[in-house]
Amino acid sequence: MQTYVALLYSIVLGEGRRVVMSDLKAMAESLGLNNPRTLVATGN
Repeated sequence: MQTYVALLYSIVLGEGRRVVMSDLKAMAESLGLNNPRTLVATGN
């Protein structure tokens, strides 16, 4: 089984807008990835 890792850094959407982990997971599933998981959102 292949494993993919996506490391995201400094996603800027504009003031008051956020990237929600559940949305990232849903996007990965819609791309056909099996069992996507999110690990950490530091908020730095």
